[in-house]
Amino acid sequence: YLSFSSDGQQIAYVALKRSVGLKETMGVMLPYDAEFVVLNGVEQKRYENIDEVDFHAGGKFTYRGFDRRGFFLVIDGKEYANGINPVFSQNNNHFAYVVIEDENWSMVLDGVIQQYHGIISPMVFSADGKHYIYAVQPKGSIKEFVVVDGVAKPEREANIIFSSFSPDGKNFSYIAQQNNQKSLAVLDEKELSQYDKVWEPRFTKDGKHF
Repeated sequence: YLSFSSDGQQIAYVALKRSVGLKETMGVMLPYDAEFVVLNGVEQKRYENIDEVDFHAGGKFTYRGFDRRGFFLVIDGKEYANGINPVFSQNNNHFAYVVIEDENWSMVLDGVIQQYHGIISPMVFSADGKHYIYAVQPKGSIKEFVVVDGVAKPEREANIIFSSFSPDGKNFSYIAQQNNQKSLAVLDEKELSQYDKVWEPRFTKDGKHF
């Protein structure tokens, strides 16, 4: 893994050191290797495995580390147990990630676990960071719904993808891939025409057209 920040001023990669210690495997103590991130020339904490190394908006740096304790989302050096899919608002005032515990997924926004659980899509922030949207499929259900600014919208028998906001944050949209294999765009919970396939929607820069 090799990653650069968007401004090209930071660099990170994963390195390996062999035989850094011993661990028990099937009753036998065997040497194990360690992986660690080198961030701007500085070695970070060691783990058994590392993946998803990435820089985000505003220079936020994340990766996942795995060891005998479990797995951790690491954001700027801080561990978040069982975390995946980190997202940051463009102004860096807010961040969110999904946490997996006992096969149950929850959204965490600014360190606070949200109330809806199930299979959860990554959060999408509006350009100004004041609004957010994500999709939830409750455990054992074939239906999904979106959560907009903490409010759950009506459930749909559909796979919800491509959630987005208009540039001014006043409108939201997503694509609903229905179980009858048809797709439709949804704008502020208003269903638009149904087609065999609908691709990712777009707003104009002034937010007046969709």
